[in-house]
Amino acid sequence: MVHYDASEKRGGRGYLRLRGSLVGDVWDQELVRAIEDYYVDDGVVEIVVDLSGVEEISLEGVGVLISLLKESDRRGKRFRLEQSTGQVREKLHITGLLRTLSG
Repeated sequence: MVHYDASEKRGGRGYLRLRGSLVGDVWDQELVRAIEDYYVDDGVVEIVVDLSGVEEISLEGVGVLISLLKESDRRGKRFRLEQSTGQVREKLHITGLLRTLSG
């Protein structure tokens, strides 16, 4: 189960902090709604996803991150991942997402 906090904004960056596991059917409309403010806020130009609290990620979890990336692109926002470690970093590396989205 994934938990999130999308309450922090600094300058032109909105932060989404994830913790727990991004495995199985993790697509959560609440997660999308949590960052909706960043999508529509003209002051936010970059959405930063902090993965330091994520212990495990599956391909479905990677798919969620790709969906968030596509929505960010569609809305003219940059999207970046940071603080991935262990299995999460390895999965992102294997899928090519680490290279594409790490700051």
